[in-house]
Amino acid sequence: MAELASATGWSPSAVRRRMAELRGCGVLYFDVEYWPRTTRRRSRAPLRLRRTCS
Repeated sequence: MAELASATGWSPSAVRRRMAELRGCGVLYFDVEYWPRTTRRRSRAPLRLRRTCS
């Protein structure tokens, strides 16, 4: 957050709040990829997403 705050001129808390707002509205999301060979584990994880934004 510090790097984003520095780049935008916002406080770290303002950056955190804005990112939380954007995530909550579905504008900002994270796509995670991993390689099973790297972790040496097989895994499954169900994921449910619901988008609500006022």
